[in-house]
Amino acid sequence: MNALRAALYLAPLLSLLSGGESGAQSSDLPFTPDERRAFHAELRALFLDEPELLLGTAPQPDLYADEKAADLARIADHGQALFGVWPAPRRIALFTAPECATCRTAEAELTALANDLGWQVITHPFDGPLARTLDLPDAPFYVLPDLLIRGAMPAPVLRRYLTARDGD
Repeated sequence: MNALRAALYLAPLLSLLSGGESGAQSSDLPFTPDERRAFHAELRALFLDEPELLLGTAPQPDLYADEKAADLARIADHGQALFGVWPAPRRIALFTAPECATCRTAEAELTALANDLGWQVITHPFDGPLARTLDLPDAPFYVLPDLLIRGAMPAPVLRRYLTARDGD
């Protein structure tokens, strides 16, 4: 089926590249006729070998790679303070503020979930030195050994985050 879809997507493009009646004219590309034929042949071969380039399934660059790397470095730099041990398998840190009803709910839900899944919750005050050092934007704030999570998360979402890391 993918080959058929690729052929359907490729047919108009290849027609354009072949210089057919609706295709590119010789003045459209800065190539000699021989260079243009070679270019068209290379493109055709590429698209036939890798149709995902046209079908939108080609790997996309990670636009947040730098931010993720910075987050991981921040976690690693403060792992001992965050989790009590480093590396910290099956531990999650939670930063809460004293007058924050959402924080109390988040802590209760996370504690119940962690107990159910065999994880340990380490709580920290949002107004404490560690939170200031990490420059956390608001509470509640969760920290896993490989992930920062901003804001209250519903229990099913937290369950998915924790179970995805059960092998860690």
